[in-house]
Amino acid sequence: MGTVIVLPAFNHDSSMWQQVSPGHRDLQIIDYHQFELPEYTFEYLVQAVVEVVKQAPQPVILAGEDFGALVALRASVDLLGRLDRLLLVRPHYQATNSLLRTGVFGSRPIDNVQYKTLKKSLVNVDLTKKLMHIQGATFIFTGDQDRKNKQVALDLKNRLLDGHLTIVPKMGKELNTEGVRMLNENLR
Repeated sequence: MGTVIVLPAFNHDSSMWQQVSPGHRDLQIIDYHQFELPEYTFEYLVQAVVEVVKQAPQPVILAGEDFGALVALRASVDLLGRLDRLLLVRPHYQATNSLLRTGVFGSRPIDNVQYKTLKKSLVNVDLTKKLMHIQGATFIFTGDQDRKNKQVALDLKNRLLDGHLTIVPKMGKELNTEGVRMLNENLR
């Protein structure tokens, strides 16, 4: 059996992820509202995701898009040996100033207080040194029309022990039909 757990982007509708065909696995798309955290910080969010993965039917494929990919990467460090693989769409491994100013949090599924706490907790997040602890296969998908994320995806692929990069035609700043098709191929 198994489970595909999806951490969608904060600023895009997650309906494209509902079109992913997980094969014989369950598909669980995380709603960021579901977590009752002491404080809405990056580390508490990561720990909540780790608990969701531990409780899910195994093996687990963890997928993340944009900010969700940052959370998935960090969670995978604590899930060593528990993940079948990672699927990352338009990933980040550092919370850069430009990322915090724009992009990721355009529209958000959390309230303003949670948003401010989360944004403050991301100021120094840099997973560069933790990437060597990600030992499973990591499949990275980025759009051929997404200049900013394409370079980050290439850098990430080169830093991982078992990183694989796929450039998705006609995909820009959000998951598209071709991206879903390529994810489905990976999940066969």
